[in-house]
Amino acid sequence: MAFKELLSTRNLAEVAVLKSLLDSEGIPYFVQGEQFNSAVAFGGEARFMVDENRIEEAQDLARALDSSSSESTPPEGDAAGDL
Repeated sequence: MAFKELLSTRNLAEVAVLKSLLDSEGIPYFVQGEQFNSAVAFGGEARFMVDENRIEEAQDLARALDSSSSESTPPEGDAAGDL
């Protein structure tokens, strides 16, 4: 089985959520930099490597994750302190 890089990140929350999504869809993957907490201290990143036969499906999941995280950011002027 060959793997392709899906994405790399330093965001611990993104790592946890993406791992959960890939697991739930049964998409084979591994993360380079599994010792993520230590790697970040030295400027490292977690790199998601996904089965090349399922890369498009994984990209769709990553895009959905990205759009949902950007949707959760309140628009400017709409923060709780501005009410």
